[in-house]
Amino acid sequence: MESLISSDTRSSEGPRATDTSAAAVAAARMGASDVLVFAHTHGRSHLLLGGVGLGEAWAGTVAVEERDEPRFVAATEGQTLRIQQDEPVRIVGPYYASSAALVPADGVVVGRGRGHPDGRRH
Repeated sequence: MESLISSDTRSSEGPRATDTSAAAVAAARMGASDVLVFAHTHGRSHLLLGGVGLGEAWAGTVAVEERDEPRFVAATEGQTLRIQQDEPVRIVGPYYASSAALVPADGVVVGRGRGHPDGRRH
């Protein structure tokens, strides 16, 4: 089984067309430049394990606490959230996007979107 965590897939334009990892292929099919995979670590904390684009770049450096992340908590409780805004909004941790989704999947939460780090536009 191929891992959701890919390697060497980051570019300023999102996943490379030549990357065939499962995460990169899924991201490309969804039109997402970023896929972020979070897993529960302890208490009410979650760590970004990896993904595609910013998910890969930020792997292991982003931890979120549920008390600070109402959208994320809904996903940990089994809800799929879709966010569509005219301007970028904070989705989870330092990740901003105008279009995104948070999806619970087999004990992890997967975020996907066309990101805007720290609220900046591409």
